[in-house]
This record gives sequence, structure tokens and C-alpha cells, in this order.
Amino acid sequence: MTENELKQLQERAQALETQIQDIDDEMERCVQGLGAGDDPRRTIAFLRDRFNAQLGYMYDLGKVEARLEDFANRAREQGELEREEGVASTLIERLPLAPVDYLDWLRPHIEEPDQEHRQEDHDRRDEGEERMLTEMHRDDVEPEEYSDWQRSR
Repeated sequence: MTENELKQLQERAQALETQIQDIDDEMERCVQGLGAGDDPRRTIAFLRDRFNAQLGYMYDLGKVEARLEDFANRAREQGELEREEGVASTLIERLPLAPVDYLDWLRPHIEEPDQEHRQEDHDRRDEGEERMLTEMHRDDVEPEEYSDWQRSR
């Protein structure tokens, strides 16, 4: 949104506020006229008409104010972005580049995993599975026949 569009939106908002206030003034004069003896039906019809017109202006004013708020938020975000970019560029200029990659020691292990460790882990899992299966089938044997029966007595 350009500055010209912003100015037009602000002028439109001001004009709508003025129209809303003018309708309020008309309605107030009409109510005072009712006390002076004006026709109540005609006064009520006029008030209803002016109130509906005022609601329409209020709706339009809400839309204009929403656009103005959106523009203000975008302008604020743009300012913050420019400030952040300035800080980031300053930090980049001040920080030296790291001459050494401190993760070099890790690369060989990532690229070629140690086969011995993988085999040991696999063997440990197999042992655990075998023990679990043995315990599961223990129910098929009488307690006296358990290998650890004597120790538990």
C-alpha cells in the first residue's frame, strides 16, 4: 500500500466518522422535536431510517479501520525486519569464520558405522529374546524342575 492510498483511507475514515456524528445530531434534534409535538409516526420512521444509515456507515468505518490497522502492522513488521537484517549483517561482519570443523571426528562414524558394535547389539537382543522365550515356556514345566528351584527354597 502506498502513502497515497494510506492518506485516502485516513480521509475516508474521517469522513465516515463525520457522517456518523451528523446522523447522531439529526437524531437528537428529531427526538427533541418529538417533545415539541411532532408526529410520532413520522419521527419513528425518520429515526429508523437514520439509524440504519448510521449502521451502514459504522460497518464501512470498521472495514476502513481494519485496512488501516493492517497497513500499520505491515509497516511495523517491515521496520522490524529491516532492523533484524541490520543486526544480522553486523553480527556476520563481526564474527570470524570457523577455521576448523569441530565435527570432523564424527564424520567417519556416521559414514561407516562400526560393524562390531552393531553385531554386539544384535547378539544382546538375541540373548534377551531367548531368555524371554525360556521364561514363557517355563509354565509347561513343574516348579520342582526349574533350574533355580533349589535356590528359591
